[in-house]
Amino acid sequence: MAHQKKTDEGRVPAGADDLKAGGFIPQRQAGKITVRCKAPGGRVTSERLERIAQVARKYGEGEVHLSVRMSPEILYVDLSDLDAVVQAGVTRKQLN
Repeated sequence: MAHQKKTDEGRVPAGADDLKAGGFIPQRQAGKITVRCKAPGGRVTSERLERIAQVARKYGEGEVHLSVRMSPEILYVDLSDLDAVVQAGVTRKQLN
C-alpha cells in the first residue's frame, strides 16, 4: 500500500484494497488507476491486443505496460472511467 494516495487523516481511501484485488491498481497520481488485462498464460490474440490498445487510447494515455508475468496493463485510466473500461471487456475480472 506504499503507492496509494492517503487521505488527510493518513488513511487509504475505502475500497482501494478491493480495487487491487479486482485487477485495478491505484496509481500515485490522484484519481488514476492501472488496469490489469486478461492474458491467460501470457498469451493474447492480435484481436485482443488491438482491443486493449483501443481502450488504452480512449481511457488512458495510449500506453500499455507488460507486467513481470507478461500481462498487459493499461496505465493512467481515470477512476471515473472504470465502469466503461470494464464494459469494454479487457479487464482481468468484472466488477460485481
